[in-house]
Amino acid sequence: MPMSSAPIQVYVPNLKKRTDRKASILAQYAGREEFELHIVPAIEHKHGAWGLWKTFYQIVSMEFQKGSPYFIFCEDDHQFTSEYTPDVLFTNIHRADALGADLLSGGMSWMDKPIQVSDKLFWVNAFNGMQFTVVFKRFYASILSCTTEEGHVTDSFLSRLSDNIFVIYPYISTQADFGYSDATSANNQKGRVPSLFINTLKQLQWHNKVRQFYQHPRFENLPSLESPEDIALPTYIINLPNRTDRKRHIELQFAEHEEFDLHFVNACSHSRRNVGLWQSICKIVKKADMDGEDVILICEDDHTFTPNYNRYLFLKQVWEAGLMGTDMLSGGIGGFGYLAPVRNGLFWVDWLWCTQFIVIYRRAFSKILNAEFNDTDVADEFLSRILTNKLITLPFISIQRDFGYSDVTIANNRKGEITRYFEKSKEKADDYLRVIKKYGIMKHEFTLRDENIASILSGMPIKALHLGCGENILRGWLNTDLHTHGPVSYLDASEPFPLEKNTLDYIFSEHMFEHLSYESGVSMLKECYRTLKPGGVLRLTMPRLDFLIKLYNEPYKEIHQQYALWSLQQFSPRMYADFIQKHEDLPMALVINNFMHLWGHQMIYDYSSLHRMLENAGFNNIKECLMGVSEYPYLQRLEHHGYVIPKWANELESMTIEAVKENINGV
Repeated sequence: MPMSSAPIQVYVPNLKKRTDRKASILAQYAGREEFELHIVPAIEHKHGAWGLWKTFYQIVSMEFQKGSPYFIFCEDDHQFTSEYTPDVLFTNIHRADALGADLLSGGMSWMDKPIQVSDKLFWVNAFNGMQFTVVFKRFYASILSCTTEEGHVTDSFLSRLSDNIFVIYPYISTQADFGYSDATSANNQKGRVPSLFINTLKQLQWHNKVRQFYQHPRFENLPSLESPEDIALPTYIINLPNRTDRKRHIELQFAEHEEFDLHFVNACSHSRRNVGLWQSICKIVKKADMDGEDVILICEDDHTFTPNYNRYLFLKQVWEAGLMGTDMLSGGIGGFGYLAPVRNGLFWVDWLWCTQFIVIYRRAFSKILNAEFNDTDVADEFLSRILTNKLITLPFISIQRDFGYSDVTIANNRKGEITRYFEKSKEKADDYLRVIKKYGIMKHEFTLRDENIASILSGMPIKALHLGCGENILRGWLNTDLHTHGPVSYLDASEPFPLEKNTLDYIFSEHMFEHLSYESGVSMLKECYRTLKPGGVLRLTMPRLDFLIKLYNEPYKEIHQQYALWSLQQFSPRMYADFIQKHEDLPMALVINNFMHLWGHQMIYDYSSLHRMLENAGFNNIKECLMGVSEYPYLQRLEHHGYVIPKWANELESMTIEAVKENINGV
C-alpha cells in the first residue's frame, strides 16, 4: 500500500531533564520521512502517570481542533523493532481504521483477551503500554469528554473507554529500558519492562500458531459426516454406587438421547479424591483402547446439558475435531486462560478446568495411560498439561450440577463454588464470542439440520420462517429453534441464516427477541431484511418496556396489583410469602427484577427503540398491531404466548410490530 502523501504527526512528551530519552527518540525517528516528529514538553507531576494523561489530553485537544484523521502518541522510551517498515504501519492503520478502531498500538507490555482478526492484527480488551499508539479521529470526542481530574492512568483508562483497540503483530515497537519508569515503581527494576513485552508477544505467537495450524488448507474442505442419525457415541459415566442421587440425575440427562451409548463405570475409590478421578479416567481409556474405540465420551455424574446442546451440531463438532487432530474436546469448562476460534463453534484453549463432559480421541489414549500422575495433581489441570490440542464448544453445552461436594478439591465443597466457576467462565467466553461475531472471525458452516432448511422451504408454496418456535408449531411455516424436536429445524437466530437473499415471504417470532443481546438482535434484524423478498413482512411480538414503567409508576392500579399477585405466586413463591403477609400492596420492584432477569431476558425494548432498529436494518412501513391481528391473512392468529401465561397478562406485557421490506420501486 503506498504511503500517505502527508507525513504522520507524531507527538513525543519529554521532560526537559530527560536528555538521554530525548537523544534516544530523536535517533529512532532520524531519516524516517513518513513521520513529522514533535517533541512536546511533558506536564510534570509527582505522579508521573497523571502527568502523562494531562499531556496526552492536550495533544488530543489540539488534533481535534485540526480535524486530523489520526496521529501517533509516542513515549520517549519507544524504539522500533526489526519488524517495522512504513508499509507494515500504513497497511495496518488502514485495516484497523476499516474495522472502526479507536486505538492501534505498535506493541503492548500487557493485554487482556487478545483475538486475532487478521494475520497482522489483534483486537484486545485492555492493555498497558502507550509507547507507540495511533489515535483515530473517531475517538477524539470520547477522550475529550472525560474529566481531567487527578487519577487517570492513560492506558488503563483508555481501555475502559474503548471497545475498539488493536495491536500490530509482530510488534513494531517496544520500550527501551532506561532503568526507571514514569508509570509504576515496579517497572524500575532493570530488565523488567523488556521481559513484559517478550512475554506478551509470546501469547500472540501462540495464538498465531494455533490460527496457522487450524486454518491450514488441509482442513478447508473436510469430508461431511454421513448418517448422523445412526451414530451412538460410546459414553462412559463415572459414578460411585452409593451416589444414587447423582445416578438419577445423570440418567435423566441422557434420557431420549439416542446418540449416546451409555456405560456406567464404578468410580475408583482413593483417599485422595483427585487420584480416584484420574484412576477412573485411566480405567475407561484402557478399556476403550482394548475395545478398539476411536473416540469416546467420558462423563461425570454431575454433568448437566445446557439449552445450547444440539445433537446434530455436537456430532458434527466431534467429527470435525477428530479430523483436525484434536486430543480432547470439552463441552463446558469452569476456567481457562485464553481461547482462539477454530470453526463451527469449536475453540482452542491454552488450559481448562473441569472434566464433566470430555470427548477423548484415540491419539490421546497412550498420552493418558503413560503419563505420571502424582498425588498432588488434579485431573483437569493434568490433562491440560499433557494434551496439546484441546478444543471446547461455545456456547457451553455442558455444566456441572452443584451437589455441594467435590471429588477434586476441598475448596470446591463450598456450596455454589462450582456454579460460580462456570458463571465466570461463561462471562469470559461471552466476551470472546461478542468480538468474534462483531468482526466475523470464525468460519461457520451450518449444522446438518440447517443445511436442510433451504430444501424444506423450496417445497413450500409460501416461504414462511418461524424463529424461536418453542412448542408453538405453526402449520404452513418452517418452524425453527435452538432446541430441535419433532418437525422443528435447528436455527440460531443470532447467526447468519443459511438462506440466500430475497428468499422468504414472511418471518415471525414471538417472545424470543428479548433473549438476544443488542448486538445479536441487530444481526437478526439485518438477516431478516436480507432473506425476505421485496415486499416481505417481518412480524415480532415481545415484552414492552413501557409496561414495566407503568407498573412501577402506577403500582396501586388494580390490574397492576393483579399482575404482581399472579407473577409472584407463579414464579417467586418465596417473595410472595415474604410480602403478602403484611397485607399491603406488593412491591413492583420485585416483579420488575424478576421480569428483567428470571427468564434469561437480555434486552427489553419500547416501540420507539425497536422502530429505529428496524429502520436501521432497512425496513419501512413499520407499525404496531393488535395481538393476533394483521392486514396480511398469513400473519393472523399466530401468537401463542397467551396460552402459556394468562391471556390478560400476555396482552398487558406484550407488543406486536410488523415491518416491510419494500419493493425496489417503493410500493
